[in-house]
Amino acid sequence: MKDLILVASEAINGDQVQTVNARELHGFLKVGRDFSNWIKARIEKYGFLENEDYVVFAVSGENPQAGRPTTDYHISIDMAKELSMVENNDQGREARQYFIRCEKQAKAQVAPIQDPQLAAMVMALTQIDQVKQEQSSQRLELENLKAKMTASPEQFYTVAGYASLRGINVDVKRANALGRKATKLSKENELETGTAHSSIFGTVKTYHVDILCEVFSTLL
Repeated sequence: MKDLILVASEAINGDQVQTVNARELHGFLKVGRDFSNWIKARIEKYGFLENEDYVVFAVSGENPQAGRPTTDYHISIDMAKELSMVENNDQGREARQYFIRCEKQAKAQVAPIQDPQLAAMVMALTQIDQVKQEQSSQRLELENLKAKMTASPEQFYTVAGYASLRGINVDVKRANALGRKATKLSKENELETGTAHSSIFGTVKTYHVDILCEVFSTLL
């Protein structure tokens, strides 16, 4: 597979993940604005988190003006896919498909575990994780049903309720991330947020359908 952009492997928040140099991605996407303003604006707008979605490095020896060191961002491949998609151009679509292929290739190259006991342990842990994910999905499904009944006439929904209406499955972690983005966008657009009661999570926020539509567009 031809390398459009170098994909590396490094630790972010203790996990070994595939990463991309955001400066290289910026160049490939042919973004009109300068890199520093572009990456900072994207991080703020879409709620990316340092040491979860990206890490920052100060690169010395690359500034001919002898000023402050150049700042590089190494971003997760999931963040790279999202940044590529929101550019909404041919380069962005090509980059996103490339990153998807890189993910599939990495999964295919994982060597099977030879030790039977270790393999059984890994399988057991995987099954436990699947059970936890299923439990989270069931809790969200319950919230989805309740959110449908509590949506206001002005079309305010919880994140889980809107996901249910769109037929999109999101786990608890992703729902929280989408909620943070929706809160930011609501403030930027001076739109009020509401609240709804949840027997599981207590009081949860509701957002205008226009805000949720924009936030969920990053998942498609």
